Amino acid sequence: MSTSRPTKLGEAPKYAIILFVLFFAFYPLFVMFCISFKSNEQFQANPWFFDAPSQWHWENWGVAWNIVKNYIANSIVTAVISVALGMIMVILTSYVLARYRFKGRNIIYYGIIASMFLPGTAATLVTLFWLIRSMGMVNSLWGIIIVSSAGGQIAG
Repeated sequence: MSTSRPTKLGEAPKYAIILFVLFFAFYPLFVMFCISFKSNEQFQANPWFFDAPSQWHWENWGVAWNIVKNYIANSIVTAVISVALGMIMVILTSYVLARYRFKGRNIIYYGIIASMFLPGTAATLVTLFWLIRSMGMVNSLWGIIIVSSAGGQIAG
């Protein structure tokens, strides 16, 4: 049985495919980064990023940050609270199911496992909206937090 290593020439197609995929994955990000230093007039005059801007506009990043900082903060707060609440529920449920023997324990366990095969909120989106609306939590972070922490996205 031969245990020879593949030659460098034999690995060339693999690396070529990897470089090809990486180029198409990161090229749009590179273009956006380069264009972000141009003014609107410079971009409209020459939308290609290959030429350096005649004047670098660093203030574009400040304007963009002022727009998205509240959205990022909301996402972080929502994610942290949802994960914390979800983990508390998952830990308590798993402890009870693992340590205590009671009638219907297997039904609950297999029900949880079966629910992992169902689509998350896509199948129940309208019902969740009605529930959140009836609680008066439309357009609030708590509405999102309750749905995401109790919806089972954390456990499965």
